Amino acid sequence: MVRTLGILALKPRTSLIDGRLLIESNLYLQRFTLGFLRTSIVVDPVAREFTFRKKGKLTRVILFEEVERLDYSYADTGINTDSELFGSLDTIEWFTISLILRETQEQVTLVRIVGEGSVDHGMLGALLGDGGVDYRGDQEEASQGLVRLLKAMTGLSLV
Repeated sequence: MVRTLGILALKPRTSLIDGRLLIESNLYLQRFTLGFLRTSIVVDPVAREFTFRKKGKLTRVILFEEVERLDYSYADTGINTDSELFGSLDTIEWFTISLILRETQEQVTLVRIVGEGSVDHGMLGALLGDGGVDYRGDQEEASQGLVRLLKAMTGLSLV
């Protein structure tokens, strides 16, 4: 049996403010790096733009018209984490949401959502040393929800 725990995923903070989507780097990551990795992206459907900030300073503005499409990708480490805490043989999953620019085909990363994935579960997992209950992060659900919201707000297609 697989149980999903949100604490096993490193996700950005998201909020809707006055019709705009604010995506900020994970609070724990900000604290761990003493604010060095503090980034934010504002998706404004009225102004039709993405505004990127790093440590509070404006770094880039991309208009919706400059974007060809959204890109959603998945990768895993291919390395078992062998967690003593949960007694499992799992992997780390990475979900990346990016913009593909129309003119240059440049890929601009919006967010990366990372977490523990469940690989070997059920009878095979038990035979390989996995516990009867396997735990995974909610990174897949969080990334899919964010992609749906971005598609709805921007009208961009997804590939």
